[in-house]
Order: sequence, then structure tokens, then C-alpha cells
Amino acid sequence: MKISYSNYPSLLKLKTKEFLFINSKKNKLFSDFLIEKYKTEIHNSSIIDDYFKNNINDYNEINIVSSTFMNNVNKCRKKLAELYSTLNDCDKTFNGTFIIEKIIYMFKTEIVNDYVKTSLFQFYQDGIPMLILLSEKNIFFFNNDAFEENSSSTDQTMNVIALLTFICLFKKYAKVETKILTANSKKIINNEKITNETTLQLTYLDSMWFTTIVNSTGFNVNGHFRLQPKKINGEWTKELIYINEFHKNGYSREAKILNQ
Repeated sequence: MKISYSNYPSLLKLKTKEFLFINSKKNKLFSDFLIEKYKTEIHNSSIIDDYFKNNINDYNEINIVSSTFMNNVNKCRKKLAELYSTLNDCDKTFNGTFIIEKIIYMFKTEIVNDYVKTSLFQFYQDGIPMLILLSEKNIFFFNNDAFEENSSSTDQTMNVIALLTFICLFKKYAKVETKILTANSKKIINNEKITNETTLQLTYLDSMWFTTIVNSTGFNVNGHFRLQPKKINGEWTKELIYINEFHKNGYSREAKILNQ
């Protein structure tokens, strides 16, 4: 996997700290793309540019979400939703940039005075926008060509916000493995070479903590996730843990988290 400005041109926004930039593949201003094709939705692109500049720090932590991490997030969605419902509003602030396969998300959500404030920028790998939501500015841009036709733009947007919130919850409350890729570096992770050709630091999110290898005959007792009470600095919180799958009349290699 290679992360570069040519492969993911929307990452240039985080380097230049400007939302508008020249897309190298289209060789035209991104603002022109918005105004010409979607002028009914975007009336003033400078609002987006100003908002992005003023809130750039919300998106500076760039996460590469591995397939194993994503699979385990999907496995425990119910527990993550349960966890979210127990949090105070002050603990419901999540933000960052997330690379999931060929899609880039720049995201922040928080609750202020009972009002949910969300900013979300979603791009194809080539930099073409799929979704822009700035709730504070009442701006909503939705590329109909990028989503399934059998659900509304509101439903699609809420699904994206829920997905990113679950990723942030999993990252914060489960013990996950992270690998740091500094600017212009490369690493072998899970037998795959990950190359960072940008000037930005990337964080690779993995979830091998929850992977158990079973090798024998008999039958498995399925593993499952649980919210485990845990005291940190004298205050009770919850940690998402995995109760390991075990194998009757055989053996299993336990997931790493259970050996801590």
C-alpha cells in the first residue's frame, strides 16, 4: 500500500492547510468542480475554505484503518453503541482523518450545549468529493453518484457518521495495535509493505489483539466482545475486551489482549 499526494491528492489539504487545491488528475481547481457541477448545493465555497483553515487541527491525526481493525469494529457495533450511550457529552468528542481502502474521511463530532456539531469531508481516492457536511454552517453537499440509490442522502450521511464514531470508540476504548509511519518512510506490517511518501505522519490501526487461531478438530465456542468495568486514576470507566473463542477437544492460540 502506498500513500502519496498523487495517490491521495486530498491529503494535500492537510499539508497546505487549504481546502481548495489543484487536482493533478483533473488539472482544474477543486473549487471550479464544486461550483460548476454542484452550484445548487454549494453557494459560497469560501465558507468551506475558511472553516477548514480555522479547524485544520481537527484533522491532523491521519489513521490508516486496516481490514482487520475494520472487521472487528463491525463485529462489535452493538457493544460500541451501548458504550456510546453511557458516555457523558464531554466524552463524545471524536476527530481525525481516516483512510479506509480508497476513501478518505476528515471528521469531527462533538456535543456543545446539547447540540451535535459535526464536520465531515469524504473523498474518493482521486480527490473528488463524495460528501461535505458542516452542521455549524448549514452546509451539506452530497454527490449522488457516489452512493447507493436505494437510501436517502440523510440516511447515507448518518451511516458514515456512525461508522467513524464506532472507529473512534474502538480506537479509544479497546486495546489496539498502532504503527507509526513517519514522513517519507516505509514499514512491513502483517507481511504488507506500507509506504508513506508524504510529509505527514500516519498511524496504522491494527486489531490482531482480537484474532485467535484455532487448529484442531471438534467444535468452537464463539468469541464475543464485552464492556469490562475498569478504574483509571480512581474513576470508573469501561474497556472493550474480547472474550476469546475456545475450542472443545483441541487447542487455540489466544488473542494477544488475553495474555496481558
